[in-house]
Amino acid sequence: MKPKTSQKRLLNSAFTLVEVILAISISVGLLLVALTFYSQAASLRGQLLEETEKLASVRLVMDRLTSDLRAVFPHSRQGFSGTGNSMQFTTENVLEASAWAPSVAGRREAPVTDLKVVLYYMATSIEGTNRLVSGLERTEVPFPIRAPASPSVVSVGIDPSMSTTNAPAADPYADMVKFARFRYWNGAGWLDEWNSLGPPLGVEVSLGFESLVEQMSPETSTQETFRRVIHIPCSKAAQSSMEELL
Repeated sequence: MKPKTSQKRLLNSAFTLVEVILAISISVGLLLVALTFYSQAASLRGQLLEETEKLASVRLVMDRLTSDLRAVFPHSRQGFSGTGNSMQFTTENVLEASAWAPSVAGRREAPVTDLKVVLYYMATSIEGTNRLVSGLERTEVPFPIRAPASPSVVSVGIDPSMSTTNAPAADPYADMVKFARFRYWNGAGWLDEWNSLGPPLGVEVSLGFESLVEQMSPETSTQETFRRVIHIPCSKAAQSSMEELL
C-alpha cells in the first residue's frame, strides 16, 4: 500500500498538459511584448541619432559659411557673385606652413597667395529623366595671381566650369543639405541676386533637408528650414548696425 500512495502523490504534484500550454503561451506573449518594446526603442534611438547627425551637419555648414563670408576680400579682378542657390567670392585665409618653407634654391619658384576663390552651389545628378539634388557643394581654388590678358575686363560672374549642375566626382560637401537659398542685403532690402565688385552688407542663408517643389518658397513650405543672417565686415557700409539685417 505504501508504494501506491507515493506514486499517487507524485502524479498529483505534476503539471497537466493544459497548464504547460498556458505557461508557454504566457511566456511567448511576454517575449513578444519585450521584443516589440525593444524594436520601438531601437527605432527611436536610430531616429534621434539621424536627427542629431543632420543638425550637426547643418551647424557645421553654417559655421563654415559664416567664416568664409566674414573673410571676404573685395578684389578689383574678382567680384562677389551670387544667385538664389550659388555664391562665388574671394576670401582671405592664413597660409599653410608649407607655403613658408623655402625651396631647394632658397626661394620659391612661384608666388603664393593667401586669397582663394570659394564657390558654393547645389550639386545635382541626373537619373533617367529626373534631376536629383545631391547636396550642397563647396569648392575653392587659389586666386590667380597673374594679371588677365585685358586689364579692362573685370571678372564678377560665376565660373561656368565650377558651377556645373552635374554631380561632382566626390561626395558633396554636405549631402544631407538638399535645399539652400541665399539672399543679399544691399542696405534697403533683400535681393535674390548679386553681381558686383563689392560684397553685400550681409547674406541670408537658408538650409533644409528636403528639396522644395518648383515655384514654392520656403515661407510657404512646411519643411524644417534653418536660417542665419551673416554680416560681411568688409562691405562698404560695414558700420551699419546689425539690427537692419534682422
